Amino acid sequence: RFLDEATDEPIAGARIEVQPYMNRDSTRETIEATSDDEGRYSLRLGSADLYFVKVFPPPGYPGVQTSISARQIARLAGTDRQLEYEVKLRRGLILAGRVVDSASGHGVAKAQVHYKPEAGRKLGVNRQFFPVTTADDGSFQLTAVDGKGFLLVDAPGQGFYRLAVDGRRI
Repeated sequence: RFLDEATDEPIAGARIEVQPYMNRDSTRETIEATSDDEGRYSLRLGSADLYFVKVFPPPGYPGVQTSISARQIARLAGTDRQLEYEVKLRRGLILAGRVVDSASGHGVAKAQVHYKPEAGRKLGVNRQFFPVTTADDGSFQLTAVDGKGFLLVDAPGQGFYRLAVDGRRI
């Protein structure tokens, strides 16, 4: 079940993806579910050694990316083999912007925009900021957190390139 960390209100529309992993050469098909109005979801997992988990919450909440072993799941589920686990997500901020070509002023479509918080910040369990792709007019909307951080824009296949500047922001 997904809940808001501050209010304990359920979070509807959070998508969870679980990819079972058996050994270094064997992964299985990704299993997905989306939380309902009560923040609940249900997944039926087959046997595996390890499960890679990604959570894509609705806008305003950073995501989760983690892994959990079969042994951890067995310990949490007990003999019922059914696991009810609450995940409390910390709310973030929605940033909206537009990526433009500095020479022409036109929006840059299909650029990847990444948000990175300042290193060393305590962000809670949901500290994964998944990149977003700009729309045809270069606009984007993503989730960030209050405080220091930066955006990275990447569109190398369109004649643009990354520029690293040491010791200062651009």
